[in-house]
Amino acid sequence: MKSYVVFDFETTGFSPVKNEIIQIGAVKFDAETHEEVARFNQLIKPERSYVSTHIANLTGIHGKDLLDKPVIAEVLPDFLSFISGSLLIAHNANFDMSFLLQEVEDTGLELTESFEVYDTMVEAKRLISAKSYKLENLKKQLGMSDVRSHDALNDCLITAKLYQHLLGLVDETERPVSVPVAKKMMKTVAKAPKATATPEDEQLDLFSDFSVDQPEEATAKKLIYTASGFVQVQKGSPDSISEELRRELGLPITRGLVYYREVEHKSWAMLNVKGMGILQEYSSGASLLIALENNEEVCIHSDFLKEMQKANFIADYKK
Repeated sequence: MKSYVVFDFETTGFSPVKNEIIQIGAVKFDAETHEEVARFNQLIKPERSYVSTHIANLTGIHGKDLLDKPVIAEVLPDFLSFISGSLLIAHNANFDMSFLLQEVEDTGLELTESFEVYDTMVEAKRLISAKSYKLENLKKQLGMSDVRSHDALNDCLITAKLYQHLLGLVDETERPVSVPVAKKMMKTVAKAPKATATPEDEQLDLFSDFSVDQPEEATAKKLIYTASGFVQVQKGSPDSISEELRRELGLPITRGLVYYREVEHKSWAMLNVKGMGILQEYSSGASLLIALENNEEVCIHSDFLKEMQKANFIADYKK
């Protein structure tokens, strides 16, 4: 390929099914000279979700900033044209590709080509030593500490420098080949919202290695509160994720986790857990798939759990 495109999305949350892209950033480079060729930077008005205070503080993008911006259906064709024929580069590529492919599906567009995707997070973990492989931490090693993170275009520039740095660490015979993430992720995206796609006995088998601890008392219950894609922590809660799973994901074990969900008519739902497992692993953590006794499935990103625990968020739940 004669060019590569480094791209990044800012979104309203972690779920490509429930949340949306609110900023697309992309920078195209000549594959031989690594010189910048063109840029793509666009804010997008969400249609089915909102920009939370957490996302606004993280990205600097507020809901009011998006009121006069185009919706994704107006932007996506131009973006697909921009990346056409190029190798795609992203940090934690599965996250961005899952949103891209979900939006393609939701808008009724068709991909006319397969995209090869190089994940700088995966390769950074393989090639360099760091305490954390988050982009905002790696940028210090790249001499880009002054560049603000969680802006799609800025993150593209940081990722581009990381990509070029990683290429310098290996020779041509070792250089990793980009992987066709698109086809793999399309299957994942298609299955994500279908809670009944897998028979109950198979669902339970998925969680055989990572399950919620069973209480000794017959009257005790493991409860999960789910809501709007957000996860909050209640200190001292009796509810907990199994110690094995917590250690696997690097989550604190000393505090219980409480999840809640705002259902229709602003009421609160209280749901029993029957199983929990890892849906997909990333260098930054994993997506957790939680099976409830009503056969519903909930997807939560482990990294978000850690951030909420650091903030010591208290869930406002009323029975």
